[in-house]
Amino acid sequence: MLEVAYETFAAEGLAVPIDEIARRAGVGAGTVYRHFPTKEDLFRATIEDRITRIVDDGRALLASEDPGEALFTFLRAMVLQWGATDQGLVDALAGVGIDINDAVPNAEAAFLVLL
Repeated sequence: MLEVAYETFAAEGLAVPIDEIARRAGVGAGTVYRHFPTKEDLFRATIEDRITRIVDDGRALLASEDPGEALFTFLRAMVLQWGATDQGLVDALAGVGIDINDAVPNAEAAFLVLL
């Protein structure tokens, strides 16, 4: 469900109704609301999940034998993902007022370890 929500928010921003996300996920709207009482809760969970995935991807790159290439690969993925394909999500993040530090409190420390 979070993956579908992510793709939908990325393409359409926060204007998309929860009913549409539920339809695309193949579940009823009640199922979505049972897990996420508000659209903001669903959006926050989607962002938390995505940041966790980014950090996990970065950790996987740490095992690389070439740290410079690993950093380039990580940064390239960030630019391609957040800068190009997820503009609706970036715009939604900017407009909704979610504090990333509150949403994923250890994200900054995890990113610093990666660098």
